[in-house]
Amino acid sequence: MVSRIHEGIVTSNRDTRTQHDKMISLLQSIDMASSFYFVADAFYANQKIIKGLVNEGNHLVTRIKNNAVGYKIPKPCQRRKRGRPAKYGERMPLASIRHKPGPFHKGTQSRLWRP
Repeated sequence: MVSRIHEGIVTSNRDTRTQHDKMISLLQSIDMASSFYFVADAFYANQKIIKGLVNEGNHLVTRIKNNAVGYKIPKPCQRRKRGRPAKYGERMPLASIRHKPGPFHKGTQSRLWRP
């Protein structure tokens, strides 16, 4: 199924939802029985879309920027220290993951395509 979303003619500024909110509500309104793959532009590769899809058991296929960064889960501290607990763990550039073989890379190949 192919679907496109656009603003159309906007006559009121009362709707404060972003494009990401509108896309998540559109995908949730479809009510598909099984999980699906959402193929989207890099614009939709953000936390709001990813969490909205994963919470429903769906998947996202998208392109990310070459400077995108992920974070490992922070190590829990044994004793409470001053200040706020760590929210992010060690920094992990996502471009470097492609070069590291792991349990999910067996029998797969990664191809980069550039026009």
